Amino acid sequence: MTQFYFLEIDLFAITLLLIIFWSSRASSPHLAVSRRFRLIVILTVCVLICDISGWLLIGQFFTGARDLLWIVNIFYFWLSGSIAFLWLTFVLLRILPQRYISPIAWFFISVPLVTLIIVSAASVGTGWLFTIDEGNAYQRGPLFQLQTVVTFGYIIAAAVIAFWRMRREVLREKRIECLWLCLFIVLPVIGGTLEILRYGLLLLWPSVALSQLLVYVNMQSQQISLDTLTGLNNRGHFDRYLLNRCNSYDGHTMLILFLLDIDHFKSINDRFGHVVGDEALVEAAHMLQSVFQEKSAFLARYGGDEFSVILSCHHDSEIEEVLSDLEAAQQQFSKDRDSLSPSLRFSIGYARYDPMYMESSDQFIAAADQQMYRQKKKRQATAK
Repeated sequence: MTQFYFLEIDLFAITLLLIIFWSSRASSPHLAVSRRFRLIVILTVCVLICDISGWLLIGQFFTGARDLLWIVNIFYFWLSGSIAFLWLTFVLLRILPQRYISPIAWFFISVPLVTLIIVSAASVGTGWLFTIDEGNAYQRGPLFQLQTVVTFGYIIAAAVIAFWRMRREVLREKRIECLWLCLFIVLPVIGGTLEILRYGLLLLWPSVALSQLLVYVNMQSQQISLDTLTGLNNRGHFDRYLLNRCNSYDGHTMLILFLLDIDHFKSINDRFGHVVGDEALVEAAHMLQSVFQEKSAFLARYGGDEFSVILSCHHDSEIEEVLSDLEAAQQQFSKDRDSLSPSLRFSIGYARYDPMYMESSDQFIAAADQQMYRQKKKRQATAK
């Protein structure tokens, strides 16, 4: 009866994962990171089916039952390693989309998975990972811990990367996302540990399913507040955040609003096309993240080719430091870019919030906007 209880848990987890799959497919069908997540979800469904099938086949002696039990368990090991490997790639794609990982690095990352696949298949003749005894029952082999090492090795690596990125991330929402990706490991560790300590418990993959649910809920909540192209906060979240900061302003720190507009962005689209224009927006977002990564700042895509930064600071010198860092970042980008790629220059305006003269956040925005356009017109006049 105990085993049937755990089989019911597996069936519940499968139902939960299928709901997540169809919901993700409806909300973000084309995003590469979402497709990777859906693949992980479907493979988790498959491994749960293998889990159920393995227990149902134990002690059965119908024709082909023994061969089927071998196949089910081999696929179980293959799937468990593949899911963990894909989870690591998902985390990398989710939080480090701009980083290039070399083929050599991918080769070394995939070695543990390939080893698990080979050893699993070889167990038919060697019994390294598992064997099927005369009673048609699964028995652990001398190397059965290899699956645990490979599976949790990938998941631990993903958690470490997420934690490292969380410490460096500028955006609050991105830090929260990294935290959830880091905490993903908690439930599988608990379920896997119990499964190892007490053979017969089916808790590992249901706990993985629950972790996937938590990550998916966080992904959905971020779609409300983040710009899908740049990964920065979107305009709606910016408006809410700025209004809250203005309403709760206590004067203990300076509240500075920067508005930044990419110069000649229309000509970038006209000359290079909208795909290159989108890439320019992404590069601009990365530039801002690099400048403000060590500062108490809120970054957002304000609209079109405009960006905004809400900065808390104590001295005017910090504003000058930001402007200097922005200029240095733009010069470095111009130096590093390909000769066929468009250049990126910002017109920048900023304002300090003063509740004595600014009755609303709209007036705060207008003050920064006016200064930005004064700088833009000054540049245009100089260029003539």
